Amino acid sequence: MFGLFDKRAIVSDAFTQTFDRQERLRFDRIRRAWLRYEGEWEKPLAPTDLDKNGDDNTTVNLARRTVDISAFYLFGKELGFEVDGESESEAGTWLEDCWESQEDGKMPTLLEFATGAGIAGDGFMRLQEPDKAFGEQYPRIVSLDGQTVTVIWDPMDYKRVREVIIKAGGVDKTENEAVYERHRIMRENGKWVILQEESRGDRAGYAEVSREIWKYDFCPVFHTKNRPLPHSYYGVSDVEDDVLQLNDSINFVISNINRILRAHGHPQQYLTGQEVGTFDRAVGGLAVFPNPEARLHSVEMLSDLGSSFEQYKCLQEAYHELTSVPEIASGKLESVGALSGVALQILYAPLVALTTVKRMLFGQMLGQVNRALLEMGGKKVKSVRVQWPDILPKDREAEARTGGLLTDAGVSRDTVLTELGYDAVAEAEKRKKESEEGRAAFDAGRTDPPTEDEETEP
Repeated sequence: MFGLFDKRAIVSDAFTQTFDRQERLRFDRIRRAWLRYEGEWEKPLAPTDLDKNGDDNTTVNLARRTVDISAFYLFGKELGFEVDGESESEAGTWLEDCWESQEDGKMPTLLEFATGAGIAGDGFMRLQEPDKAFGEQYPRIVSLDGQTVTVIWDPMDYKRVREVIIKAGGVDKTENEAVYERHRIMRENGKWVILQEESRGDRAGYAEVSREIWKYDFCPVFHTKNRPLPHSYYGVSDVEDDVLQLNDSINFVISNINRILRAHGHPQQYLTGQEVGTFDRAVGGLAVFPNPEARLHSVEMLSDLGSSFEQYKCLQEAYHELTSVPEIASGKLESVGALSGVALQILYAPLVALTTVKRMLFGQMLGQVNRALLEMGGKKVKSVRVQWPDILPKDREAEARTGGLLTDAGVSRDTVLTELGYDAVAEAEKRKKESEEGRAAFDAGRTDPPTEDEETEP
């Protein structure tokens, strides 16, 4: 019986001592990103006599919002797969069923995968044969945590992977000892070999538990960068250290404002001319002083903290510029009104650019994964394309008017449909089918005859 360690404990110094310095630095960076994503931030203000518990510290977790928004714009809407140029086919249906058979279904699996990749900087997806003992009919698709994966590549060609190492830590509750498990997926004699190893307690090194020859030509672990980093196997996270440091500065400013307002946000009263007499501080209370020369004074904060709020605003603007996730993507809009398609493109331009780049990276990996899944299902195909939805909402009424104007100007119907995001060939087939059904219904005396357009369509 095993109980898993918290994922952040996996990358402790004791566990990573066998890896080189660069890999440990990578693990540490991913761990910091996970901690921040989960809401564990350094408290910017030290406790004081007036704030012994540090309650003035305030956290604005923009890092989590950045990762979530970026992942949503990538995999937040339903997408499809086109197998060998066909939207609907037996292989395509099998592929959709395979994705939906996963524990969370297709889109939640992809969304979680993109979230993990946004934090770690890289996404790793492992394919496993179905386990008949659990009644599985389709291959399993496992999203791996980037901080548990190490890749060894050809020193002269980082795109040529030699070995993938997957690590996991746990506790054998029966023996009450720590257990570290490691899967080494290596290329040997033209085949991929999966070597399962184990280390227990304080014993040094790993002992071989099992060895399996992967029966397919492709490696069972697939990889994509989250954001491109030239001449490097690993990619860039949505929340690299510079982003987290900027978020730290934002937390400091808002915490400082909170402390100032708590200490000085209300008037400070003082009395001159005598000792404190009867003084009821409640609303409508009465102050009674025996000495008629006594005076009660009030000191109010002169500043409205305008400079502090301006700094907070400037830091937020810098943060959104750095991450390519504009404030409007979080639902913040200074003025509410109908926005044209051009205005939306301008406001969302950084996020559209980022999502487009991610679609290139993730889309290529998904094509490889889907071809591998189909091969595991006994179906050989040439290509699998991702059918991406529109990144931004569109004004369908305005687009329809524009399409009509283009048609009147002489632009072909196929070109107009393609510009609007439709498959012109598929639409022609559907119109032809509708026309035939309409004529058949008319012959049976059940409806109006086909229109002139329907009769003349190819």
